Amino acid sequence: MFVCPPDVRDARITISQIHTHKIRGADIMLFAEKHPDLDLAVRGVPYGKNDYQSAYVELPASGDRFLFVFSATVALQYLAFRMSVLKMEYLDKLGVIDHGVHPDTPKNVSKSITVD
Repeated sequence: MFVCPPDVRDARITISQIHTHKIRGADIMLFAEKHPDLDLAVRGVPYGKNDYQSAYVELPASGDRFLFVFSATVALQYLAFRMSVLKMEYLDKLGVIDHGVHPDTPKNVSKSITVD
């Protein structure tokens, strides 16, 4: 999984890293603003890897390497939520009781309130 800011230098580095990981057999997921070279790097299927999977999650254009973090954070949080729901549904389907996976149940959160 890659998150790339809208900066030419960062895009070049990310493209290089995408190719490095694809050569080693990794599937690629990229969160970035629209960039044709990044799109090509992600979607290009490596030779002999017919089972290669990729996703390019296009973030809204900000044009700013610092502001883009906010849209990336929302997209990544949504991904985490969906993964949690899918895991919960899978464990429910298997009949696992009290598996403890639920996206609306916080983990490791203090249950007391201290008032000074």
